[in-house]
Amino acid sequence: MKKTPVALLAVLAALAGPAQAFVAQSPQKAFSFQNVARTTATVPQEDSKQPASDAAFVPVPSGQSVDFEAIAEKILPEQPAPVLTLSLQTNDLRNVKIPLNYILKLELPEADGTSWHIDTNEEIIKPVSSQKQNDIRILEFQSVVPGTTKLYLDNQTDDRRCLQSRILRIRVTP
Repeated sequence: MKKTPVALLAVLAALAGPAQAFVAQSPQKAFSFQNVARTTATVPQEDSKQPASDAAFVPVPSGQSVDFEAIAEKILPEQPAPVLTLSLQTNDLRNVKIPLNYILKLELPEADGTSWHIDTNEEIIKPVSSQKQNDIRILEFQSVVPGTTKLYLDNQTDDRRCLQSRILRIRVTP
């Protein structure tokens, strides 16, 4: 059996260069369509000869443009931010490294009649939500900009007596 066609195909594939594409559906469904792509939206001239059978061509009225961002938002909805969950049931001090635009979810013990007081640099991580499930307080923070900050958490009674504290050294990476 000759290996020349296989070797020739491998060389051609290596020399072809990078391909830039994005598919937002399954390959089986995508390959079932007759796909037509243009790199820019053009406004047709009135005297141009456009074939009547070009079903993919949608004329753009003169002076108007196509809002590609609005189309992309409809086709590709925004994904929820990834979540990093930490249980701080027993740890008093912890170092945390979190990527930008992630949600940091903290699980803290909270007895009845107490609450957690938070102190941090909200320019780097901002509080998003707080909820209580049984004896667990769940706090969520979103990383906003790259940098480092400390998150101080104090569990206090109604008369401001501190029962327990937690400190997180947080580094938000780009």
